[in-house]
Amino acid sequence: MQADDPDGASFPSGDTMAGASIAFGLLMTGFPPIPCWLLAFVAGFGRVYYWYHYVGDAIAGAAVSYAAAAAVSFVFAAPPQAWHVGLYLPVFVAVMKLIAVLM
Repeated sequence: MQADDPDGASFPSGDTMAGASIAFGLLMTGFPPIPCWLLAFVAGFGRVYYWYHYVGDAIAGAAVSYAAAAAVSFVFAAPPQAWHVGLYLPVFVAVMKLIAVLM
């Protein structure tokens, strides 16, 4: 969780971003909300439970994932389809790289 860690800074949690991006992508395509939110929660909770991240790191990671999924959902006026999940992957990667540069 330190900035000099060889894996990089812990903010935001990239593992939480990855898990939550799948969950929120599925949520935007019409999957039942409770399993989607549960998947996002478990991804972040595990990172905090095992002391890999702070709570704020996990929340920020989930927020970035939700924002990416919502942005793609907003771009398409029609209800999103399952293949749209692949479209927000570049948005997710770009935001993650931008955060890495800024940190």
